[in-house]
Amino acid sequence: MKIKFLLSTLLLISGIVSAQTCLDYIPNEWQDSRYINNHNGTVTDTITNLIWKQCSEGQTYSSSDNTCTGSATKMNWQEALGKAGTSFAGKTDWRLPNIKELDSLVVRNCHNPSINETLFPNTPAYVFFSSSPVSSTPSTDAWRVIFFYGYSYYRYHSNSYTVRLVRPRE
Repeated sequence: MKIKFLLSTLLLISGIVSAQTCLDYIPNEWQDSRYINNHNGTVTDTITNLIWKQCSEGQTYSSSDNTCTGSATKMNWQEALGKAGTSFAGKTDWRLPNIKELDSLVVRNCHNPSINETLFPNTPAYVFFSSSPVSSTPSTDAWRVIFFYGYSYYRYHSNSYTVRLVRPRE
């Protein structure tokens, strides 16, 4: 377990200084055509029918060049859940995605980060919280995705991680 943690930490640190790598021999199911850029800081996934904020919480969307600037804010799970109802792009039904929804963004043929960078620009290759608790009693853990290599796992609610919000398509 300690070796796995150290390896994950080293991968995260190395991810800060290098660029996305994609493997051409693995099919890319997350091409740009899967998404609709709404040109308001949101993207619609036509497969899941979910609308995603293009930027991680704490980043600012720039419509002039369709990018996200600034640093993603890290927060604990309760703070992340508290982002529900945030107002953005004229909507107030934003929420923290469940693990299945968050995992639907993982691009399996790329890493560092393992997400479509055209439509989710400047996504940090960090850990992102989901709203899904681990089903144990009492639960002190929540599921999350590390976008360095697209790995889902769980860890303590009290840890601080990044967040991307979602809402249903109308």
